[in-house]
Amino acid sequence: MDVLERAPLKPVRGEALPYDGYTVTPLSLQVFPEFRISGAIWEPENKGEHPAVLLAHGHFGQGKSSGEVQAPAHALAANGYVVLALDTPGVEEGDTPGRQIHFDGGAHNRALLAAADTSAMAVQLHGLQAGLDYLDERGDSGKIGVTGASGGSVQALYLSFIDPRVDAVALASFVPMPREARAGGCACDALPGWPGPDPALYAATPVPSLWLSEVQQDRPAGLPRSAEFLVLEGPHGYEAPMVAAMLDFFGDELGGSSKMPEPVHTPSNLLVSQDVGSAGLRDLVQPRYWPYEKRGYMHELTCSGHGPLVYTAGDVLPLEGHKTCAVTLALTHVDLDEALIRQEPSIDRVGAALSSLDGPLHADRAWGLAAERAGLQVGQDLTWTNPITCADITPQDPPWAWAGCRLRATPERPPEAPVEPG
Repeated sequence: MDVLERAPLKPVRGEALPYDGYTVTPLSLQVFPEFRISGAIWEPENKGEHPAVLLAHGHFGQGKSSGEVQAPAHALAANGYVVLALDTPGVEEGDTPGRQIHFDGGAHNRALLAAADTSAMAVQLHGLQAGLDYLDERGDSGKIGVTGASGGSVQALYLSFIDPRVDAVALASFVPMPREARAGGCACDALPGWPGPDPALYAATPVPSLWLSEVQQDRPAGLPRSAEFLVLEGPHGYEAPMVAAMLDFFGDELGGSSKMPEPVHTPSNLLVSQDVGSAGLRDLVQPRYWPYEKRGYMHELTCSGHGPLVYTAGDVLPLEGHKTCAVTLALTHVDLDEALIRQEPSIDRVGAALSSLDGPLHADRAWGLAAERAGLQVGQDLTWTNPITCADITPQDPPWAWAGCRLRATPERPPEAPVEPG
């Protein structure tokens, strides 16, 4: 998380919407320089200190206006809590290509962040910490709880590990943690270098916790004895039975009341923030790269023509007067996500496949970049810059191209010795 530079919050509030005993107000917070996130705050009408709950959302397509946020937020507000819900980058009014981190559309930016020694999860946690900062600045919050469903539960749990201001967490429709690429879900939930569920993570939960499962399952291995675990079968999300259980839990841990109110939902168009800032994720980081041991992906060759042998990789036409063998790799988004989680840059594995070839190579810019990392000689009639820099890489390049950013040593972690090709 230290890779990312925080900025002053400079909160911008919208028009308050009245409800029975509380109001809901759109809110914008600056998390990084010129990079703002949107949210909404539910505030009791009566002044004084109130317990507070920070709401993290999952990957249901919306943020603060989603049902999995609105249902618990209005229920908590009706029971006297201050509630703050914040969007992650890439949803609602923050849904721009430069900020997308979710699913396939966010693969390019997740690779960018990994090349800079950070991650999509770090970005999301910075947003939640900005929310805790805002609650601090208000000066009227008592104990603070954090809750969320699905991916929101992942963020809530990790926030409890890194910020001592969290007093309790309620995890609705929780998923196995840490996330692994081939288990489905969004790779933005992953922790680089920790590829798969670990009971030791659960066992180290630092605050009182409520674990709510929507599917029938045994109590997960590693949960502390103090952790409450309930199975409330139903859809994946934050349904009414889970909201009721959460109210009871936070009532005990934070001191609020726990009456289940009638459901209320604020229309999304009334929660829009007018200012999300001008920066994208690319403006926040300086990608750098260290090579890892190369393990080649399986590749295929499709050959045509006659003459001296030339290999082509990428969007390269056959060369007249040559026997041209096109190199293809079955590289899926799951492979890319898994490589980022395991911190094994895919470009090394692409380079390893190319280094097994025996002959001249012609390539487009992204494949040429992989060849350069593998120490191979590439034909000169190419359209890519040599050496390519981070500024040259665009979303049209494959996500693994980010790992080819020019080596940049730092005192904290010098680059490893390059691995010989082959």
